[in-house]
Amino acid sequence: MDPATGPIARFAAGLRELRHAAGSPSYRELARRCNYSVTTLSDAAGGRRLPTLEVTLAFVEACGGDPEEWRHAWWLASRRRRPAAPPPPPLPRQRRYGARTIGLAFLTGALLGAGAAVTLPRGNGTNG
Repeated sequence: MDPATGPIARFAAGLRELRHAAGSPSYRELARRCNYSVTTLSDAAGGRRLPTLEVTLAFVEACGGDPEEWRHAWWLASRRRRPAAPPPPPLPRQRRYGARTIGLAFLTGALLGAGAAVTLPRGNGTNG
């Protein structure tokens, strides 16, 4: 994987460098040290997706790295892994209820409370 392709690829390249600096232990040996599967550890260094923080820290500790440094690196990679999303669409325009609408609701409630039959016009109440 080319580390220039994005933050996850760079993060994975860093994990591979850490493993190399630790003497290139096999993934089987790393799995024994940190209690994660060979596949999980290999995927963590593969760069196709960001490993979980727990897997990252176990990988780092098994290679003798600094967990706090890698915790910070993981956080940065997790924040940068997706391109900036466009802003969400605006909320639908809310209908404003003026004095006329509130008065109609009050009158309707009063008439219904008095037992009168009320027929309301059809439509959405807008002119046009």
